[in-house]
Amino acid sequence: MGKSETVGQQLSLFEPLSKKWRIYRRSGPVRYVSVDFPLMPEALSGERPCGPRLGSPRPGNYGAVIRALLLARYAPAAVLVNRDCQTLYFHGQTDDYLVHPAGEPTDDLLAMTRDGLRLKLRAALHKAMREEQPAVVVAQVKCGDGSLPVQVTVTPVEDQRQGVGLWLVTFSAPPGPAPATEPAPRGIEESAAVHHLEDELAGVKKELESVVAELESANEELKVSNERPCR
Repeated sequence: MGKSETVGQQLSLFEPLSKKWRIYRRSGPVRYVSVDFPLMPEALSGERPCGPRLGSPRPGNYGAVIRALLLARYAPAAVLVNRDCQTLYFHGQTDDYLVHPAGEPTDDLLAMTRDGLRLKLRAALHKAMREEQPAVVVAQVKCGDGSLPVQVTVTPVEDQRQGVGLWLVTFSAPPGPAPATEPAPRGIEESAAVHHLEDELAGVKKELESVVAELESANEELKVSNERPCR
């Protein structure tokens, strides 16, 4: 307290700790006074306020609401991955294309990919990472007893905050009319399965050839650097 201040007649409520510095401490139990404040101003006057009610949309929020609705309804399902194909973010319904495998949790995109899509997605990722250009593939994803056509686009994205490369993988319906969904005879189904396997093998062969070419180029560069005389 200040030099001109005193506790007055409330000596029973405070006890001095330092008379020189005029420091006091409360003594005795704490008394709480219940004060009833109305929650709404109209409770005092009996009238409703003329201004906007609580919870009403504020001006300027409509754009964010519309963008969120459009993204949820019309934007394709997508996954953001890094160079190691680790999933960083999911958008939309990806259940038709990705599934979490049994066992320990994984963030490997290729391990989550459904049958019929894995090899082509791997090839698209490899091409987009190598050429730093968008890569597009069309595949048939196995869903139960049937298959679902899908177009996969892998687009390079530069993270300005961290300065690292990221890739956006989007899943959408392929352009053109949807294929017929009538069940095919068994012979045709077997033939389609054979063609599907052949396409997958061709994709693997093409990917291996690309990897081999890159290794040969790297070996040539290493050989030339080793042959250079030291100064």
